[in-house]
Amino acid sequence: FNAEKLLWLNATYLKATDPKSVIPPIRNLLATRGLGGDVGDERIAEVFLAHRERARTLVDIADAVATYLPGHRHIDAEAGRKFLTADALPFLARFLDLLRAAPFDKPAQERIFTTMMAETGEKMARLAQPLRVALTGKSVSPGIYDVLRLLGKDEAIARVAAVIRALEDGKPEWLAS
Repeated sequence: FNAEKLLWLNATYLKATDPKSVIPPIRNLLATRGLGGDVGDERIAEVFLAHRERARTLVDIADAVATYLPGHRHIDAEAGRKFLTADALPFLARFLDLLRAAPFDKPAQERIFTTMMAETGEKMARLAQPLRVALTGKSVSPGIYDVLRLLGKDEAIARVAAVIRALEDGKPEWLAS
């Protein structure tokens, strides 16, 4: 029995699955964790579509849905130590200022990154990775614009602001792990 092959087969199946068919099992998985009672079917389908290329199981999808619930603030310790450092603080603060002032759509978000790349001389990947961890708590996610869309402006601002406060206080929880 090859468990890895079974996971590969399951991942292949998920990529071809109609989002509507996964809503009930994902909702059940969330309920077993005491989560998701107020998450609509459209929201679950939206997260599923954004994550199904990387997911191997429905548990992976349920974890992804939980990531986008309001108030989720868990940051993977390894990702936090690697990407949410004092060096990331100026970038995160600048991103937050620009995001607050901009409309919340993909063209505006692209302009934010274009502005920041011009100001810093850094490439998109170098700027997006600390933001990805600040927003999702993980070093791997769908594209940064998809993450921002799934979170919404208010939640994205709240998450980045929380990371900035933790860095400014000098005692972020991801350093304690």
